[in-house]
Amino acid sequence: MAYNPKTGLVYIPAQEIGLQFTPVEGLPTSPLGWNVAVATTNTPGTKGYLIAWDPVRRREVWRVG
Repeated sequence: MAYNPKTGLVYIPAQEIGLQFTPVEGLPTSPLGWNVAVATTNTPGTKGYLIAWDPVRRREVWRVG
């Protein structure tokens, strides 16, 4: 995320990542990471954007991606 004082806008990199959650019994624990006892698989439709946000008007100005 970055702010440009000349434009007054905040620029936000954003992603939409669809995941399918499948319960997994007996999933071993790990000392690192986040273990939610589910398997995750990327699904089609992952999208990335750059969003220009106006913090004064609290609205999106434009989006590209």
